[in-house]
Amino acid sequence: MLPMAIDEHVAMLKQGVEAWNAWREKNGNIVPALIRADLRRADLRRADLGGADLGGADLSGALLMAANLMAAHLRMANLGGADFLGAKLTDANLTGANLTGANLVRANLGGANLFGAKLTEANLSEANLSKANLFKAHLPRADLRRANLSEANFREAHLGGALLMGANLMGANLMGANLGAANLRAARLSGANLRGADLGEANFREARLSGANFTEANLQSATLVNTDLTALTSPAVASMAYQLGG
Repeated sequence: MLPMAIDEHVAMLKQGVEAWNAWREKNGNIVPALIRADLRRADLRRADLGGADLGGADLSGALLMAANLMAAHLRMANLGGADFLGAKLTDANLTGANLTGANLVRANLGGANLFGAKLTEANLSEANLSKANLFKAHLPRADLRRANLSEANFREAHLGGALLMGANLMGANLMGANLGAANLRAARLSGANLRGADLGEANFREARLSGANFTEANLQSATLVNTDLTALTSPAVASMAYQLGG
């Protein structure tokens, strides 16, 4: 049988954010387990958790569909396999959080801090991550189809094999990111910074690249068929890309 949350922790959380935060602050140094609040597989659908201190909490497999987690503190939290369908996570602190295999379809993570977060195989399709910080985040094989990633910071992020078809990456910072074998078909990358990025075997078919910066990027074996490369900021890279596109 899969482990469940500690009932006391769930009951206290459902009393409201103010009571929860006060409880953790009062007892955190006395009962170390509270620092790692056990909320595994807890049913928190539509819960109002805005501003809640859930740092280091174990919310693996939790049900958080349509929950309000705006400005919540989830740093180093275990959110693996949790269901955030349609949840509000704007400005949330998810630094170093584990979101492996989490469902974030249509979730709003605008302005959220995901520095160093683990999102391996997470489903972020149609999610909003506009202006989110994903510096050094791990997103291999993540599903970001049709996601809004405009002006997001993906510097040095790992996006190898990620699905980015139809995603909005306008003005995004992908400097030094790993996008090897990523699928960016029909993605919008106007004004994106891909300087020094690894784009080997990436698929840019029908992508919009107006004003994108590909300086020193690795485009070996990348697919650029039916892609408009005339407005790239590096003419030398554009020339090479045409040849690679065949």
